[in-house]
Amino acid sequence: MNRPPARLALAAIVAIAALGASLTGCTSKEDKPMLTHQQAVDETERLIKEATGNLKPAPRLEVFDLGNAPCSGPNDDQNTKTHIVEHRYWLRDVTGHEDEVYESMLAYMRAGGYKNIQDNWKTTDHRLIAEHSTNSFSVSLRSNDRKDLLITVDSTCVPN
Repeated sequence: MNRPPARLALAAIVAIAALGASLTGCTSKEDKPMLTHQQAVDETERLIKEATGNLKPAPRLEVFDLGNAPCSGPNDDQNTKTHIVEHRYWLRDVTGHEDEVYESMLAYMRAGGYKNIQDNWKTTDHRLIAEHSTNSFSVSLRSNDRKDLLITVDSTCVPN
């Protein structure tokens, strides 16, 4: 019997193992580098300005909250050492009825390629939520009982 040299057999095993590792997801989405905190802040602000700039005339933005919220693990109790950037603004000096603002925002989201649009505007929740197609940031518009409008943008998780 002719057997291949031991080094050739070892090289074949290493090559097969490397191929297996590459096929099992070593380059999955999870390996994509996270944004930095500042990049998430910048993108959050850009999305707010883009969405509200779509409204004519553009409303005045009044800060409600410029904070962070922790990202949790699969059991909602694990510290992942990451957080989301969450910016919320009241829309002030809005012309027209709140439903007109909602219709404009919905049209903007559909035309802008937003995905996973959750339209609960005509329910007691009175909220429109969508996910940005390129960065998965969440954008929402909400109305309260006094007809005040609030826009919120949440980033994906970024390192602490």
